[in-house]
Amino acid sequence: MRLLGMKSIKSALSKKSDESAKESKRTVVELLESQLTEPEVTINGDASKKKAPPAIVRGQSKYGLQPWINSVTIFLFEGRDLPAMDRNGLSDPFCKFRLGSAKYKTRVAYKTLNPQWMEQFDLFICDPDDRTVEITVWDWDRGMRNDYIGKSVIDLAAIEAEKMKDMWVEVRNEMGEVCGSLHLSLLISGGKMTADKMGDETDSPREEGVNGTGMQRTAMLERYSWKNSLTDIGDVGMLTVKVFRGCSLRAADLNGKSDPYCILQLVNARLQTQVEPKTLDPEWNRVFTFPVNDIHAVLDITVMDMDQDKKSDFLGRIAIPLLRVQNNERRWYALKDQKLRGRAKGSILLEMEMIYNPFRAAFRTLHPKEVYFDKHEGKFKTQVFVRNITRLKCIMLPALEFGHFLQSCFNWESRVRSMTVFICYLLTVYFFEMWMVPAGLVGIFLLYFLKLNFLSSTYTRDPRDDELADYLDQKVDSDDEEDDTVRSLSGSSKTSSVTLMSRMRVAQEQLKVVQNLMGFVGDLAERISNTFDFTVPWISYFTIILLTAATVVLYFIPIRLLLLIWGVNKFTKKIRNPNALGNNEILDLLSRVFTNEEIKTYKELRPRDVPNQAAVGIVSTNGTLTRGQGVR
Repeated sequence: MRLLGMKSIKSALSKKSDESAKESKRTVVELLESQLTEPEVTINGDASKKKAPPAIVRGQSKYGLQPWINSVTIFLFEGRDLPAMDRNGLSDPFCKFRLGSAKYKTRVAYKTLNPQWMEQFDLFICDPDDRTVEITVWDWDRGMRNDYIGKSVIDLAAIEAEKMKDMWVEVRNEMGEVCGSLHLSLLISGGKMTADKMGDETDSPREEGVNGTGMQRTAMLERYSWKNSLTDIGDVGMLTVKVFRGCSLRAADLNGKSDPYCILQLVNARLQTQVEPKTLDPEWNRVFTFPVNDIHAVLDITVMDMDQDKKSDFLGRIAIPLLRVQNNERRWYALKDQKLRGRAKGSILLEMEMIYNPFRAAFRTLHPKEVYFDKHEGKFKTQVFVRNITRLKCIMLPALEFGHFLQSCFNWESRVRSMTVFICYLLTVYFFEMWMVPAGLVGIFLLYFLKLNFLSSTYTRDPRDDELADYLDQKVDSDDEEDDTVRSLSGSSKTSSVTLMSRMRVAQEQLKVVQNLMGFVGDLAERISNTFDFTVPWISYFTIILLTAATVVLYFIPIRLLLLIWGVNKFTKKIRNPNALGNNEILDLLSRVFTNEEIKTYKELRPRDVPNQAAVGIVSTNGTLTRGQGVR
């Protein structure tokens, strides 16, 4: 009887457990179906009948696992006239940005009322209703609660998309009083454009350079023609970039696919394409227009993979100097790694066109380069220090050899050589005129030009050899970084004294100064050498024109009068224009020439695994999307 009773109890319990398991499965299925079903959204502004959706994570909207709609790129420059919150009459301000569920916190600017942040970051619009950026300014306190300074709100609906907006926003405290201001630039991009929308936007100034023919292109050519060179000297040109598609990208997700999108950046102007979900061969079919302030700038295009709940993954990157742009040439570009040295998987299909005024471009070349907002000061690195020492040795070696040559002439080690040098010296001093200096430099350019075009070898190297050499250089650099990391970790574990650590920091700061100084000298020497080598032909030809003009001027005008004009101009420059920046025209000109490291960075790789003919989207003259054939 007891056994029968135990069996009946076990059977009853098993039935109950089966029923509960079925009920739990049914509830889980219902819950998943309710979450995957999109709520009803009305266009006329009526309230939705669905319940409140779950919490939003980055890259996910409240309507399900949908990628962000737009991205908002913010450059935060500075703040002014913030109130003093500490006893010393200063503050330690920082800012918090909020756009829907997206948040960002800046660094703390210590002991100042006019902080300089110079930070760049992205916020994503996941909900169409989230069109307000909320900025709160705080004062940081150690070990205490941070003090609230003020708040500012930016309405994104009033800002034109895909156009940089520079603004000063007022910061207001809890009483509504103005307590300072913030300087920032804001850019909205990334929304997918339909054919109708592209047709509407072709009439806007942003799409002026899109069409290859027609009235807009004619107006653009007229705007940057020679006869209008002096109308707007700061407007150098316009760059149009057509981003068609990608091919054979790296799979960054577990499903063997990616959610790729492109980020295009020209100095401080930044635009983005839409996200193409679950594909390794995305088709973006987008057209972007950038204002060109310096034709020596570099267009940086980065391909990223959008993730729903974490930071985007890197897929590839290319850097294209504007002077290498071939107008209206559609071609594949092989992606490179983050350091732009090695090869990454995949390629992208682009077509570019740059229209510019040569006179304005030449005038801008003799002025300082535009500073990147998000550029950080480099730290001391052992491999960089050793590399700069090696560069200085290579620079000093010819000078030392020339010094030994002169010393041997002075010592009359060879009578014929010493007599020849002595006679040349006497003739040079007797007949020397100042105009001979630029004329001699023009002669050096002529020798290099003849050597490169007529005397160079016809032997062509296999490009795979260059890629292998770059890979070995990159591997050596990575090994050096790993060694430095191991040394720093082992050193920090052995040295626990605070005094020793502070001395090490001071020594590193001093070594960083020496490293930067050696790097400046090495860069300057390489730029001068590469100028004569026609590494950047535009700069070399422009330098030849300047030297020829200097030769003519020095031949007819006395050097004293030229020095007098130069000195009066330099001393009265600030009086005539208080906002003028002091600059050295020669250094500004040489800063546009690539160093040896930059030559490796901007070297193009041969695309692999790209189709010979691929259907891509093109923008026709009426602004609609059509289908075309891509070429290899």
